[in-house]
Amino acid sequence: MINFNIYLLEDVESLLLEDLKRIGYSPITGELNHQNLLKNGIQLIIMGTDAHNKQTALSFKNELNIDILLIETNPYKRLNSLDITAIDPIGLIATPSCFDEVRISIKNIHCLIEYKNLQNEQSLWFRGILHTTKDGVIAIDHHGSIKFMNPIAQHIVGVEATTAIGMFSQRVIQLKSETKGILDIEDKGEENRNFEGEIYNRVTKRNIHISGSITSIRNIQGEFRGKVLTLKDVGEIKDLFSRISYQSSHDPLTGILNRKSFINYADELITLAKYEGSHHGLLVISLDKFRVINDTCGHIAGDELLRKIAYIIKEIDTNNRYIKGRIGGDEFGILLKESSISDIKHFTSSVKRRISKQDFIWGEKEFPIMCSYGIVSINNSIKDHYSLFAAVDDACAISKKKGGGKVEIYDNIGDEYNKRRGQMLWIHRLKDAITKDQFILYYQDIQSVKASNTKKIELLVRLKDDNGEILSPNDFIPSAEEYGLMPEIDKIVIEKAAIFCKELLDSKKYTYNYILCVNISGTSLLDRSLPVYIQNIFQKYKVPPTLFCFEITETATIQNMEIAQNFIRSLRRIGCTFSLDDFGSGFSNFTYLKDMEVENLKIDGSFIKDIENEPIHRAMVESINNIGHIMKMKTVAEFVTNENTREILLDIGVDYIQGYAISKPTPIQNLLL
Repeated sequence: MINFNIYLLEDVESLLLEDLKRIGYSPITGELNHQNLLKNGIQLIIMGTDAHNKQTALSFKNELNIDILLIETNPYKRLNSLDITAIDPIGLIATPSCFDEVRISIKNIHCLIEYKNLQNEQSLWFRGILHTTKDGVIAIDHHGSIKFMNPIAQHIVGVEATTAIGMFSQRVIQLKSETKGILDIEDKGEENRNFEGEIYNRVTKRNIHISGSITSIRNIQGEFRGKVLTLKDVGEIKDLFSRISYQSSHDPLTGILNRKSFINYADELITLAKYEGSHHGLLVISLDKFRVINDTCGHIAGDELLRKIAYIIKEIDTNNRYIKGRIGGDEFGILLKESSISDIKHFTSSVKRRISKQDFIWGEKEFPIMCSYGIVSINNSIKDHYSLFAAVDDACAISKKKGGGKVEIYDNIGDEYNKRRGQMLWIHRLKDAITKDQFILYYQDIQSVKASNTKKIELLVRLKDDNGEILSPNDFIPSAEEYGLMPEIDKIVIEKAAIFCKELLDSKKYTYNYILCVNISGTSLLDRSLPVYIQNIFQKYKVPPTLFCFEITETATIQNMEIAQNFIRSLRRIGCTFSLDDFGSGFSNFTYLKDMEVENLKIDGSFIKDIENEPIHRAMVESINNIGHIMKMKTVAEFVTNENTREILLDIGVDYIQGYAISKPTPIQNLLL
């Protein structure tokens, strides 16, 4: 059975019906009407020259797009050319001598119709694709005329397809000079070319950033027949990237560079000084008594003062010669390229004079604006930005020690600088220790006053130097905190704690339910990515989060309450617990405790050390212990150095005690022996 639906008009029915059935066709006969043709999916009408329904067949041909095969059934009644033109048949057989002529014609017509249907289907697919693609598509013939434009292209160019088609492409598509040549109609032998540039939109009357490609179209003989142009509006993407780039490099409050970007520029000047012998300068402006304004008028006022200082700095540098940034909470930096120390001093005097003339008014309050100024010359003696900022920090710190409002030029041989240099040397020593993996863990027991099968230990960091000497935290932690290295050290401790936990779980010494207490510094607490880092470490070493308790200080928590709460919540969700360390050191306000989701209060050691002789200290410990218990928290007393202190704490009712009277810090690997 041949799947090709043929309708036989009455004048050819007797002539062809049986023969067509014999060779596999199933021709349809009967009344010629709309329903009959549609119901049977007729693809070809065969009619003779004597057909009575000729006009009806012609109307259906035009309405339903059905082809007609015309057979000359009466040799004495030939059709003239006008009749044939009116019918416009797909085929014409003049008085067939045998059925084979008809059969071959029908077979050829069948193939032709199938081919046309395939082309129509492909055309529909292509048109659908071109109309729904997110790129603009324009077809240009070899004469340079536009043959096709999809809706996106119309939107980008600002011209309707009905207007553009047939027009010369360069009259419709107005590209900027750097991309204009791509529309040249001559064949340059390029098959494909990508480009970026701007195009003029006739509706918005503005240029649009675009990226695109142009592809040469050739026929089967390889002859150039035109080009297909694809366009993508990348204006929004470029704007987005520009905004992201700006936001990642600028301080959102003041609109000048942030610390990270400022350091990048400083690195460039350090490199120039090192290899070209050039001289540059760094000026840091540090607001004096900024906290007074924050505490008196609130953070909104503090933010306004910072914006005011940034505005003054930008206003002084009218030619935008210098690199300006906010490098700390209340600190601003200015890099002066190709400047002598005399140039830097002169510029600093101008800045100081301008700022000192200003007062900060907030409501009915008026404050004088006073700053400390630190200057460092960037020459080939500066190794890196760590030493550069350490030097300028020294200069600002000494200016503040002298009462503030002073200009201090860094002097690497002055007595005051020598005192600070000991700490500054720790920068390189600590970086070296990080590189060489010289940090090791000790532990100290946190003893429960009641019998328990859970053993708590606090993990303590030590530094083992090149000579094998073990350095205590008091030797290096202050410098690490001052120069921003604590986040790196904290991450090292966290990973080493996870490694030890894994070893402990795998060993036969795991006779207790251990809780490992790990300290988190105030600067690490500000790192919003730290909770994710910790979770990744737990997954990497396959250790349960429930075995970890993180200790954060009361001071760091109060200063960064929202960040601390988010940090705690994110890790409590996976099972970690928390201790509030050194509680009481900040003249504690108990009211904020109800908002803190911590399990333990570690009472500040300064109260514990003198508890035997200081009734006030004992009263403080009792108060903290009672409040902690009311809030369902466990209390921990640290710095327990003798038996008398231990007995007093047991009498008060604390839950845990820690100190040299209980155990001394010991290398953590001893737990595995």
